[in-house]
Amino acid sequence: MRTLLFFALIIIGAGGYLAYFNDLSVTITLYTGRQFQAPLVPLLLGAVALGLLLGLAGTLWNDLTGFFFNLGNKRRKRLAERVRALFLAAEREFLAGRTLKAKDLYRKITKLDPEHVQAISRLGDIARAKDAIKEAITLHRLAMRLDPDNPAHRLSMVDDYLAMGAHESVAQLVEPGLADDPKNQTLLIHLRTARAALKEWDAAAEVQERLMRTPMDGLVSREEKEILNGYRLEAALDLIQTGQREQGRAALIRLVRESAGFAPGHMTLAEVQMREGKAREALVTLRHGYEQTRDESFLPPIESVLIAHLEDPREALRLFSALVEREPNNARLRYYLARVYYRLEMIDDTAHVITQLEQQISVPFPELAALTARVHLRRGRVAEALRTLGEPAPPLNYACSRCGATSDGWNARCGRCGGWGHISPTLSIGGEATEPTDTILLPAPG
Repeated sequence: MRTLLFFALIIIGAGGYLAYFNDLSVTITLYTGRQFQAPLVPLLLGAVALGLLLGLAGTLWNDLTGFFFNLGNKRRKRLAERVRALFLAAEREFLAGRTLKAKDLYRKITKLDPEHVQAISRLGDIARAKDAIKEAITLHRLAMRLDPDNPAHRLSMVDDYLAMGAHESVAQLVEPGLADDPKNQTLLIHLRTARAALKEWDAAAEVQERLMRTPMDGLVSREEKEILNGYRLEAALDLIQTGQREQGRAALIRLVRESAGFAPGHMTLAEVQMREGKAREALVTLRHGYEQTRDESFLPPIESVLIAHLEDPREALRLFSALVEREPNNARLRYYLARVYYRLEMIDDTAHVITQLEQQISVPFPELAALTARVHLRRGRVAEALRTLGEPAPPLNYACSRCGATSDGWNARCGRCGGWGHISPTLSIGGEATEPTDTILLPAPG
């Protein structure tokens, strides 16, 4: 600035000196008929002075704008540092479980920076944890609007809707995300959960198939295949319950053929056949299911169908005797053979099998003890035995092998954990060898 003023004074002084000794003028025409005379040297000096003034004004403007910009930048930097410190403190409180203090800090952040996405999202998480679902949805929706490319905000809203039980809203929220990323496993799992909760079993099965086609860590797990089969089973049952019995039965048969190792498929098809009065077909289905799965759940219904629904109940003896011959170390099969003898009122044979079973196991189990007591009762009290002729064998208890939930009978799906094919009879057998042997080929009925 000083240099500029110095040169300006020199030029003005030189111009004054030249103007004193050079009295020259120039005619300037503004428009037709309008002219005036101007001394040349002052005119030149005026032009130079105007240029200097404009340069000076530009320099002053740049200096002022730079000053205010730096001032604002420093303020923004101080604000950003304060927000960052508050956010770190809020995160420490949140991760330590002190959500009330964390909530206050996050709110301070949003007052300083109303578009701080992370703080807004955290406030939504806290609101959901406090069951303030509507507030959580509002906050997470704002976060998604401010940062639309971040999939975490969409997933947070999905969690909000799941907590609310608004499964239709979950599906509507997830599907646009899948349009952008069709192989997103997390979104597919959420969509699958929503469709299953809405009992849209066909749609849930379609989503599960898409999920199983996406690249997974390793091979598709048995549980994923079980889920797909479970959805197909539920879809078939829906058809039957809505009066579309032929389509439902066809779906069950297709399920059994495509997934021969899925025990609930065989069991459910057999139940449908029994309700239709097709006991022989149900027996074939149950036997085939046992051959394919070696699942103990098939043995009680096989026993019941053979004794209660077929013309020759002794067919049950031939079947279970064949099973015991093929698996002599399987104490469970031997117990079911004793049950069959008891239900056919062959008390001596029941006692003989019980003796073999007691020699085979180290610790008697409650079901065997109950059956043994009834045999002794039959033998020692003839009059009472006559009155109780035809008394059923002791009832079986059932439990889920996944979560331990108990029930009075078999079900395709556990009511607690939702898994298919995990409910089976519970026999408290200890010290036995029941390792599976080769595939059993059951003898044909009759």
